[in-house]
Amino acid sequence: MTSADLDVAALAGLVAAGTAYAVGVRRLARAWPIGRSAAFALGLLAVAVATQSGLADASDTWYSAHVVEHLLVGMVGPVLLALGAPVTLAVQAGSRRTQRAVIELLDLPVVRLGRRPLVVLVVFLATLVALNLPVVVEAGRAQGWLHALLHVHALVVGLAFASLVTGADPAAWRVSPPVRLGVALLTIPAHAFVAMAVLGAGTGLADPAVLGAERALADQRLGAALLWVGGDLVGLAVTFVAATAWARAERREGARSDRRASPSAVAPRVASPPSNSTRSDVGRRKTSSGSLSSSPHRRRVDSTSIRRVPRGEAWRTRMVRRRARGVGAEGRGRAGRLAAALGTAVLLAGCSQRYGVPESAAEQGDAFLDLWRVFTPIAIVVVLFIWALVLYVVVRSRRWRRAAGEPSQHQYDGPIELAGLVIPLVLVAVLFALTVVRTDEITAVVDDPDRRVEVLGFQWSWRFTYLEEGVAVTGLPGEVPVLRLPLGETVRFDLVSEDVIHSFWVPEFLTKRDLVPGIDNEIDITPTRAGRWTSRCAEYCGLNHTDMRFVVEVMGPAAFDAWAATAAEGGGDDPTVSTVAAGDTTASTQEETG
Repeated sequence: MTSADLDVAALAGLVAAGTAYAVGVRRLARAWPIGRSAAFALGLLAVAVATQSGLADASDTWYSAHVVEHLLVGMVGPVLLALGAPVTLAVQAGSRRTQRAVIELLDLPVVRLGRRPLVVLVVFLATLVALNLPVVVEAGRAQGWLHALLHVHALVVGLAFASLVTGADPAAWRVSPPVRLGVALLTIPAHAFVAMAVLGAGTGLADPAVLGAERALADQRLGAALLWVGGDLVGLAVTFVAATAWARAERREGARSDRRASPSAVAPRVASPPSNSTRSDVGRRKTSSGSLSSSPHRRRVDSTSIRRVPRGEAWRTRMVRRRARGVGAEGRGRAGRLAAALGTAVLLAGCSQRYGVPESAAEQGDAFLDLWRVFTPIAIVVVLFIWALVLYVVVRSRRWRRAAGEPSQHQYDGPIELAGLVIPLVLVAVLFALTVVRTDEITAVVDDPDRRVEVLGFQWSWRFTYLEEGVAVTGLPGEVPVLRLPLGETVRFDLVSEDVIHSFWVPEFLTKRDLVPGIDNEIDITPTRAGRWTSRCAEYCGLNHTDMRFVVEVMGPAAFDAWAATAAEGGGDDPTVSTVAAGDTTASTQEETG
């Protein structure tokens, strides 16, 4: 099958599906929701863009185009098509023969198996991984028929997943809303894990013969970012749909429960008893609506009568009652003092844009500080919002206890539950993505650093060996070693431990790294500010852990070169400075004796 044949076949299938859907809507006796028709049309458009536009040709070379193509075919298109409820339309608008055929199709063992949540989830995740394997990408790039087969497979699996999660169409298996929501939630981290694996892969998934090795690797990273962000966005949208369906179902169930619990649903309302009532009427209480309650411990408020009160009149009535009780001014005073206290706290926290973190003295610290400036305000807003909700519940409950009757009892509240689900998911996804990006910047190492220093941690001090200069600075009893660094130059630290785990920590660099025996570890630091700071080991390494201090001094390049020249001649009067032969490092010694 050639590429032209594949385009014609895909276009014919899309046109046939759209025509059949339009005919079904036209034949339907009652009005069909316009939202479903729009969703189905957008789903066809998404699949058409993926198969008929330049994405199909670009995916043979660019991995980023491959990711966009399969996101449209495997997720965006199927979700929109499922929201169009084509099976429901076929059953309602079709003939008896069509209805029977649809029912028999849904009852097939393969279709019934494909509607099981566990099967759908496993197949969907396996497809997601397979479509991003280098061997599959290269095979699909080389064979047009295999590429077409991958499109069909992704579309079928996506339709099974979307049909299960949205629940817009009937199925042989009844799936509860919590299960649908759980399946939708599990797909969100899956895209992140696959994207991280692609980011860490050493080979380019794009065509290196056309783009070159460097551009292919850059395109692979772009494709991984698109897979991560696009998969999360579509997953969140699907989760929103599943949560909305769950909220509707719970709201309907709550309404049914309220109707069953309502006295009017059990028996007609009885009139008030005469004054000469018998003993059997003793203990009956008159409710706020004028009806009688058979139990002295149950009081009901007719919520319908409360809702009929005009909005403005109800507000004025509440204000009059509050002022009569003398709690209006008091409540406003408490709220004002609380708002002032919270505002003061926020302003004090915002006096420094570092939020308590030391001023950064390195490029790597700047990247961490940027991330901290995002996390801290979000955390403050979340905490203040939670406190406000708690305060609202406490104050509101006191008012209800003082008022006559009780508030309307509802087991579920769809909008609140939905907001409590979607907002944390969005926050976690955004913060996680920012953390990964900033972590890559902090831990990145350059190919050719300006200086190279070996950092040896031992009980109970440090040794800094300048490999190019042939100088070593070793801590002695009562003498704290000084690590001197040139301003603006990238220094590679090779971290070595000869006994236990230590941790190289300079607070002003806003980063630290462990020294683990037997494991090579390294970190690049580019100082951006001159100064002198006390640093220490950040890992408890024994009884004299507090003695493992050292000083970091950042100076200009000329001053550093002058010090290095003096140290190479003997170090002057500094007993901690000594000269070493070229290549005489702890790491090389360990390799020789290993």
